[in-house]
Amino acid sequence: MKNIYESLDEVTIKDTLEGDNMYTCSHCGKKVRAEKRACFKKLPRILSFNTMRYTFNMVTMMKEKVNTHFSFPLRLDMTPYTEDFLMGKSDRKEGNFPSLFSYCKSL
Repeated sequence: MKNIYESLDEVTIKDTLEGDNMYTCSHCGKKVRAEKRACFKKLPRILSFNTMRYTFNMVTMMKEKVNTHFSFPLRLDMTPYTEDFLMGKSDRKEGNFPSLFSYCKSL
C-alpha cells in the first residue's frame, strides 16, 4: 500500500458471507447470504491512525519491516468510508470534506 486511501480501501472492502460462512438470521435462525464491511457511522472529532509497517514472511516465518514511502494527504476525504456514502444516502461532492487535517510526527 502506498497511501492512507489504499489502506482505508482495504479495511472497508465488502466481504460476502456465503457457503459455509453464511450469516445466521437472528429472527428465523436460517443461514442466509449476507454482506459485511467496516465503515464509519459517524466520524469522530479526532481520528488517529496507526500504520502497521510490517509484513510476515511465510518463508522465513519472521516479521519484516516495510521501508517503502507511505503518503498522508494534508486533507483527508473520509466521505467514501462512511455508512451514509456506502448505503447511497450521501453524495461525494467537490469540497465535501469533513474538518480533518493530518499531523504526522516522525519518532
